[in-house]
Amino acid sequence: MDGIRKKTSSTPGVTTTQPAPKNKKTQTPKPVERASTQPAGWKTPDHIVAAPLYSQGYEHDLDHFKANTPKGKHDLPTSFAMAKHSNLSYYDEAVVKRALKDSGFPDTKFLSARVRFHGDTQAYITSNKDVGIISFRGTLQLADFWSDLRAINPTPVKLKTGANEGEVHRGFQQALDRVWPEILKEAKRLQKEDPNRPIHLTGHSLGAALATIAALRLEAEGIKVHAVHTFGSPRVGDDNFARAYEKQLGAQTFRHVNYSDIVARVPSAARYVAKDAARHLGMTVDWGYEHVGKLLYFDEHGHRVKNPTTWQMAEDWFDSLMTSFTDSPGQTIRHHMMDGYLCVLDDLLKKGTRSFD
Repeated sequence: MDGIRKKTSSTPGVTTTQPAPKNKKTQTPKPVERASTQPAGWKTPDHIVAAPLYSQGYEHDLDHFKANTPKGKHDLPTSFAMAKHSNLSYYDEAVVKRALKDSGFPDTKFLSARVRFHGDTQAYITSNKDVGIISFRGTLQLADFWSDLRAINPTPVKLKTGANEGEVHRGFQQALDRVWPEILKEAKRLQKEDPNRPIHLTGHSLGAALATIAALRLEAEGIKVHAVHTFGSPRVGDDNFARAYEKQLGAQTFRHVNYSDIVARVPSAARYVAKDAARHLGMTVDWGYEHVGKLLYFDEHGHRVKNPTTWQMAEDWFDSLMTSFTDSPGQTIRHHMMDGYLCVLDDLLKKGTRSFD
């Protein structure tokens, strides 16, 4: 764990000061070598910003979880499997379909559509007799994510559900709209084939935002969402959206945040801290973006912190940011990468943890 978060690595064969051997870049490492897939030789934040957000070595055992865990109950093997599905969504269609077929998912619909301002929206819908999964890809590089936030008008727009369920980030909804007709069509097909088959949504980074919005829109269409698992999700919508979401899906949404993950603090990070301060003073302030779902927060050592306060998470982020300037450049970005989330969950499973309830 510390090999991912600190300048000095405790993972055999991994350092943060020398480049990994070239031959490893063309190979898919075994799971025990997972940390070696992180781009090594990080000497400046620019190197990290340009690095891919996904991790190799997790394209297997994608069906090893309890598909029908009672709603609202956390199951760590399910979180780990959903993290692997979020990670897999970064790959191209051939790799995605082959990996899913090898893991017992014979039915996969791969979706990719160009978005107006930058990049594209990519997702897949897969199923077997036990479960349906919708996984959304994030941006390929963190630099793309910042470009999206700058280029796309961040003004909130009404959520497309036909009901008064608040407003969401315009860019996130536009990205989802590009694949929405196929998402809805396939989700309806899955539910029609077997109304009792649970449907899980998942995504990382931008993909987490899309999964969150899609979940509420599916519910509005009569599609029952069993659970939503997000990793490094930005804030998605306003207070009204958050209230509507919590009412329908809050109990079965699990929002994973890895220590000082910078994307989990945007947009409107400063405004959110001020908003939380106002609440502590008994004041009602109704502006800014809100997070949704059950927070599963992990500290710098990969331990789960129960009920962390906004101030604690802000302090963690500030400490990590200072470390980035003085000791380990780009730490807040490194914590956003899928490798960190996968390693945290994998290590907790190996220590015998099965649930955070």
